[in-house]
Amino acid sequence: NEGFFASDPGFLMERPGRRARELAELFPARGKLAILDYGGLNYSTVEGLKAAGFARSGRIDLLDSGQPPVEGKFDIVSCCDVLERVPDARELAHELAGYVAQNGVIICVTQMQGDDAAGFGPRQGHVSRFSPQAITALWKAEGFEVALLKNGWHLAWRGSRPDFARHLA
Repeated sequence: NEGFFASDPGFLMERPGRRARELAELFPARGKLAILDYGGLNYSTVEGLKAAGFARSGRIDLLDSGQPPVEGKFDIVSCCDVLERVPDARELAHELAGYVAQNGVIICVTQMQGDDAAGFGPRQGHVSRFSPQAITALWKAEGFEVALLKNGWHLAWRGSRPDFARHLA
């Protein structure tokens, strides 16, 4: 574990900033939206989301047991690079679903079968890879519809896709 960050040097600073920019680009109406960053290991992503103009942003750091509990529901629950690192993806999907507002979405990035294997392995904390069918089944079990986007990104929502996410295909 002590050598983890040497095996993935962008994990702490580079990737969180990039994820915040990518999420901001996906949601142009962000000035009206509340977003939860689930799984971030530092404040870089949530600070980037605040700077990008999201109406409200929160975070759940999986390694910070002393952080205050997150309250309320969110229009967007972002879960980037987490699903492949947890031993029970169904349990995580259920937890994430509990943070989603009535007309909200979950947007995830995860390792998919067929992705470059060089960045995948136990040294990076990976325990699972997903097929498109597995991702779809995971969210359907929680009552969500699913759109597979690109490069491991997928979107899940209940009922009708919210207006702020209709452009994502």
